[in-house]
Amino acid sequence: MQAFLLQHPAAAADAAAYCRQNRMLRELKRPATPNAPALGYLAAQLAVRLTCARIGRAMAYGAAAVAIAVAAWVLVSGGWVAVPYLILPTGR
Repeated sequence: MQAFLLQHPAAAADAAAYCRQNRMLRELKRPATPNAPALGYLAAQLAVRLTCARIGRAMAYGAAAVAIAVAAWVLVSGGWVAVPYLILPTGR
């Protein structure tokens, strides 16, 4: 095999590239160390983003509940009639 690679430099370059690629793939497969500072940072960032998303969803649900409550109160109280404003006059 070595004699073939010595006689064919293009094949030797391809074999070296395959070896580098295999080495890099094996390094990706290794489990990360649990004490790595990057994992702690990423976990903290994930926690912050999840908390922000949770707060945002709660605010959206609250705003929707307020809008529904106001609409129901206005329609039930009779102080404002929405239907005539929605119908356009056809005769004019």
